[in-house]
Amino acid sequence: MALAHHALAGQLGMPVLGVCLGHQALALADGRHVNPSPFGPIHGVPVDIEHDGSGVFSSQPSHLKMTRYNSLVAVENGEHHLMVNAVEAASGLIMGLRHPSMNIHGVQFHPESIGSRDGQQLIAQFLSTQADG
Repeated sequence: MALAHHALAGQLGMPVLGVCLGHQALALADGRHVNPSPFGPIHGVPVDIEHDGSGVFSSQPSHLKMTRYNSLVAVENGEHHLMVNAVEAASGLIMGLRHPSMNIHGVQFHPESIGSRDGQQLIAQFLSTQADG
């Protein structure tokens, strides 16, 4: 959690991509709640992700297939610095967060999983964005 707080305070001096638990830590550090998913645990299941094309989702197809391994999810509960930029298509659960001015991103799914069809492109986008900026 300390790392997430330092990231949001702009104290790290490096880009951040929080995956799953890292995404949840960023959400908590930003004041969101992280609750058990109302749909129960999901492990190793590819799901459809819809996004707004911002952050790590820029240059990505509008619908992605990514694999989830989690039982907890970040939920909306007021105003926050991190903006929602991706949701699970079927449930509307938050799947992506980004900071509006710092290179801080979180994804609930696992882009590194062999089951995430579009994961390699998302990671490449994150690395490319950091190399450019």
